Amino acid sequence: MRNMLNNISSWCDNLVRVITREFRSIFTDSGVMLILFGAIFIYSTLYSLAYRNEVVREVPIAVIDLNQTTTSRSFVQALGASPSVDIAYEPTNIEAAKQLFYQRKVYGVIVIPVDFEKKIAQGVQSKFAIYADASYFLMYKSLFTATSNVMAVTNYKIEVNNFMKSGMSEVDAQILAEPVELGTVKLFNRNEGYGIFVMPAIMLLIIQQALLIGIGIIGGTFNERKMYSLYRNKQGVWYSPFTVVMGKLLCYLAVMSVLMIIVFGVYYKFWGYPSRASIFDVMFYVIPYIISVSAMSVALSTMFAKRENAILMLVIWSIPFLLLCAISFPVEGMPSWLYHLGLIIPSSSAVMGFLRLEVMGATLNDVNFQYNVMWLLSAIYTVLAVLMMRWRLKKSKKDFELN
Repeated sequence: MRNMLNNISSWCDNLVRVITREFRSIFTDSGVMLILFGAIFIYSTLYSLAYRNEVVREVPIAVIDLNQTTTSRSFVQALGASPSVDIAYEPTNIEAAKQLFYQRKVYGVIVIPVDFEKKIAQGVQSKFAIYADASYFLMYKSLFTATSNVMAVTNYKIEVNNFMKSGMSEVDAQILAEPVELGTVKLFNRNEGYGIFVMPAIMLLIIQQALLIGIGIIGGTFNERKMYSLYRNKQGVWYSPFTVVMGKLLCYLAVMSVLMIIVFGVYYKFWGYPSRASIFDVMFYVIPYIISVSAMSVALSTMFAKRENAILMLVIWSIPFLLLCAISFPVEGMPSWLYHLGLIIPSSSAVMGFLRLEVMGATLNDVNFQYNVMWLLSAIYTVLAVLMMRWRLKKSKKDFELN
């Protein structure tokens, strides 16, 4: 019994030493501090400022009015009143409009034909052309939406006038022109803003990337400076790989938990992102996320021979991680094997559940699947981290004995 208590006491003492050492590695390394703390707020601020306006407005366009009638001018005036576009130029021919388009002074051209009013008066379908830059999707969407709205209103007014000319009352004409009224309720993102759509996911990805690189730098530093020999007690006995990994994970969990409270309790709300869950539910949800990312990072960190290698190897994965979490492109459009393969990355499971929790107002029971997947990943990556740490400590022990 006494031996068991001594072993437990010794293990706890070793664990505390690992945790203390890891805290020291974080707070005495300016590079790690910059990544773990500075990068999270710097990148979150830059992205938030970039997407602060949420929607693209006043896209410069050119309008060629070849008709020059009351009807065409009314159409142009209604289009100019839309907040989505700005009629910056009104050239007289298509060649002049082309030059404006190629010089990037406008992102779209609308051509109203010569017989625009005549065909409308005859009850014949009239057409006008829209040339839009579809390579810049947000610009294209603003132009197309504004034009479609004005066209719908114009068609409605023309149809009401035609019905009234036949002797119908204005009320009856309006009902006949629009027999079904569409009521649209925009859930979760009323302004259809890009920032509200993408930033909650990016926040989690930034945290993952910061942990990967920050822990990778620590691992690279230990390898480069041969510091793994510090994981020994006073008697020269090396700590077990499990002790080292658990000490690291507890350290990162403590640091990141405090940071997450600041990020999601204060910073996230400061920018006005949807926050429909309590900070307690959010923290309960992100704990396995922090553990799984930290364990994955510890496993990878054992392979870096130098601290710079962590940055070179891990920074390029930010875009693939974004794609695999199915935010920039929907799950339905991805190959199923690719999506399921992406689930081995903690962010892929965490992001979907986090969006449902914070943006859609779901409960923890509603995101139970994602929550359990993150705990499963935590267990898998912890085992992997222990195996990788065992390999690294064994190698370091040989090098230490040779020296």
